[in-house]
Amino acid sequence: MADGHIPELRLRDLDERLRKPAYNDRLPVNGGIDLTYRCNLNCVHCYCNLPANDATAIKDELTTEEIFRILDEIAAAGTLFLLITGGEPFLRRDFKDIYLYAKKKGFLINLFTNGTMITPAMADFLAEWPPYNLEITMYGFTRDTYERVTRTPGSFERCLTGLRLLRERHIEAYVKIVVLTLNQHEFTHVYHFAQELGIANMFRYDYLIHPRLDGGRGPLQYRISPEDGAAIDNAEPTLRETLIEYCRYREGKEVPGNLYVCGGGVGLYHIDPYGSLKICVISEPAYDLRRGSFEEGWREAIPQARAGLLPSDHPCRGCAIRAICNQCPARARLEQGDKAGLTLYAHRVAYERARLSGMSAPKELQEGLIDLLDLQSI
Repeated sequence: MADGHIPELRLRDLDERLRKPAYNDRLPVNGGIDLTYRCNLNCVHCYCNLPANDATAIKDELTTEEIFRILDEIAAAGTLFLLITGGEPFLRRDFKDIYLYAKKKGFLINLFTNGTMITPAMADFLAEWPPYNLEITMYGFTRDTYERVTRTPGSFERCLTGLRLLRERHIEAYVKIVVLTLNQHEFTHVYHFAQELGIANMFRYDYLIHPRLDGGRGPLQYRISPEDGAAIDNAEPTLRETLIEYCRYREGKEVPGNLYVCGGGVGLYHIDPYGSLKICVISEPAYDLRRGSFEEGWREAIPQARAGLLPSDHPCRGCAIRAICNQCPARARLEQGDKAGLTLYAHRVAYERARLSGMSAPKELQEGLIDLLDLQSI
């Protein structure tokens, strides 16, 4: 779950003091790498998962040595924050070698895992070499719900075991949930579970589901309605206050008419398991790191991939709530087959969040947006 969540306000100071100047100079301070798209789970909503033993994927994935070379290059280019994710990164037999190499390069590592492969030995390893952040997704509060999402018997207990092993070694982990039609009724239970663990301030959630990278639209059937999303945003006082503060912080921010208005390709980037350098985790491959250097890809290919403007008559131009909207060309390409397409779900989510936070928007814009969104089912 790489995108869509409500940003944590505590990161705002870091954005202002470090990331913002880095982005102004277009320094690749923030990077991510998928070690594999393979996973030991089979979640209904996943945009990239492949079977754990997929022979073709194993053959095509970057080798240990290729990853080491890439880590050398991104460190030299100025990357400080490094996300290691998947798929399930622990499926790589060389995970510890890669992780240690990255640690010793000085990266601040954010590790995403489903937690089900955390053994006592792995927990000991992480205790000795702790990540900067570790995030575990819970897909439900009960076994039945969790495993309806993961479609993997026994995964619920293994996730809880992983969390326990981390806590026994005093390793803090973010707990997050992808909110789906299958588990939305247990959202508050997962939130309060995080409270009981003493990590409610590290809780995150996301309900902005999109199609698979291979074009499959199956995940969309599990996407909750924007109205139910607003209920999730409003479910807990702390979460509601965080959203409102974020929206008010963003209100009035000038948003240019570029296709891309995010930090992807400006101060952050992503690398897939096969060596493709990308603007973000769901964007199209922009440069093959197996054929060239990170420096060349960052300086030449990524700016070209980001280039482009919204059409002059695009509804997003001049939209009063665009600053809080998750409309983006990568998501539009997956949903509409066109980078300039309109991701109607993202617009309706933004509208519901604007209403919740009291953001001002011209009445005619609000009515026009509703009319527009009524033209297409979600």
